[in-house]
Amino acid sequence: MTFSLEFFPPRTALAAERLEANLPALLALKPRFVSVSCGAAGSSQHGTLELVRALRTKHRVPCCPHMSSIGRARDQIARLTRAYAKLGVRRCIALRGDKPDGYAAGEAHYASSWELVAGLRVVAPEFAIGVGCYPEGHPEDRSPDDRFAVLRRKVEAGADFAISQLFFDTDAFLSFRDECARRGIAAPVWPGVMPIHNPSRVFGFADKCGTVVPNGLRAGFKGKSDEEIFEMARDVACKQALRLQAEGVEHIHLYTLNQHRLATEIVRTLKT
Repeated sequence: MTFSLEFFPPRTALAAERLEANLPALLALKPRFVSVSCGAAGSSQHGTLELVRALRTKHRVPCCPHMSSIGRARDQIARLTRAYAKLGVRRCIALRGDKPDGYAAGEAHYASSWELVAGLRVVAPEFAIGVGCYPEGHPEDRSPDDRFAVLRRKVEAGADFAISQLFFDTDAFLSFRDECARRGIAAPVWPGVMPIHNPSRVFGFADKCGTVVPNGLRAGFKGKSDEEIFEMARDVACKQALRLQAEGVEHIHLYTLNQHRLATEIVRTLKT
């Protein structure tokens, strides 16, 4: 099994110091690649470029930046893609991004994630292009079928792989993966696993994006010490990763939140 790690661009000097302190342990895990996210509504794409530049020049890490079409015109995305290519980047993750209130794409913009994929396929035909997918549905879905129909459009536009939204119901991901295969969606669907580094933060994000958090899981973290939270989070994430491995999953994407302890535990468990 292979795996990848996701970082986010630090926004403060303290956050940058913390990431720098965690990087040696994270990179020692030898991920297949490292993805670098961008902020809501594409707000931090400059930070994404700067972190990718640092990872490429200082550490020679294979990088996979997120590319958001919200807030960026087509020509801006083309220039950014060429800047990544000059750094030796050969893969990216194409996302529409969250729409700000009142946002409407103009003629100079990509209106959807599949249009962005098609545009990137022209600008950077050598890139492997990843996209997001949503085993439990996307908040904008109008029917349960939309999660498959939208992914199909992305793959038909040129996507090479898909990484899922976080999930805690492993059966939901496995059912989604199997249904994608049954429907002839050719690109591999990889699970995105988010260890519960901070229960209130992780569960709050899950609630916002419609991910189901079992009541027992949520309640289990209440009133626990920091070390007890770490131990519970380790056990939950490792159990999930081992189940995915047993079910034939060949690649796992870990949302690290720029921290190394839980990612290290998961990778160690998978390699045992």
